[in-house]
Amino acid sequence: MHLEFEKWHGCNNDFVVAWIQRTDKDLIIPSLQRQAARICSRTGSGIAADGLLILVTRDRRELYPEELIVINSDGSLAKNCGNGLRCAARSVLRKLQAAGTAPGDMPPAFELQIQGRVFWCKVFDQKVFGAKGFIGVGMGEAEVEAIGAGHRLRAALELALMSPRADQLAFYRVVIGNPHLVLLGMPPDAMRLAAFAEAIQNLDGWDGINVHFAEESATVKNVSVQVDQSWTVLPWERGVGLTQACGSGAVAVAAAVAAQDAMGESEGWTMIRMPGGDLFIQIAEENHTLAGPAELAFTGALEI
Repeated sequence: MHLEFEKWHGCNNDFVVAWIQRTDKDLIIPSLQRQAARICSRTGSGIAADGLLILVTRDRRELYPEELIVINSDGSLAKNCGNGLRCAARSVLRKLQAAGTAPGDMPPAFELQIQGRVFWCKVFDQKVFGAKGFIGVGMGEAEVEAIGAGHRLRAALELALMSPRADQLAFYRVVIGNPHLVLLGMPPDAMRLAAFAEAIQNLDGWDGINVHFAEESATVKNVSVQVDQSWTVLPWERGVGLTQACGSGAVAVAAAVAAQDAMGESEGWTMIRMPGGDLFIQIAEENHTLAGPAELAFTGALEI
């Protein structure tokens, strides 16, 4: 079967994006899950991506998708993906533009659904962040659990981390549709992060978990929005591994920071500096807004 695709990336967290019809969903999605590792391969045999984003419409004439399906590079399905949502939103805007929608008629905001959960996407004016193509996504509420010294999982996590500084770190489990483990105060170390993350995937019956090392950094003041603080973060995503960026992970870190500092809501933004670029999170009315770029790399077609 011939499938046209777009290659997008948000802070170098890259995705293969394709549009399909509802009637083809039950055939195409299982096929893509089986082939995800090959399609996403970076060894020369694939397109090179961290995952697949499938936008499902009722029919060929429909310009807005009724569903977004996120497939990790190992074929598993994700419940949330901040960078993927922004890339999917930009693909929707590209489709509207190709259909002849006038600039003044482009929607200022619209919704995307992942497994029945609604995420609102907003297009930011260039003067807000000083860059074109910034999309904001309402990621909803975050469930934050501190894993302190007396927590039943603390000893197991410290043992798996194998760091002399483990007892000085703040561990947080954060759920934003998908689960994350955030280690505040842990310097980015790719080898240690990968080993630690792989060792705890089934801890306490977890069915996989995203893991992030985060260390506070100097605030960069090159944007027009108010940035309260900045953190340098190294992300590891379940079903993928080490990545250049993780949108929901950036939200998880910001939520953990807010819980640690008892910050609560703020008009300012938390800057999350990942290897692939900077993301911004704002917390208001218990909703976490994730803002960042999404860029089209190229288009193509593949046989599945």
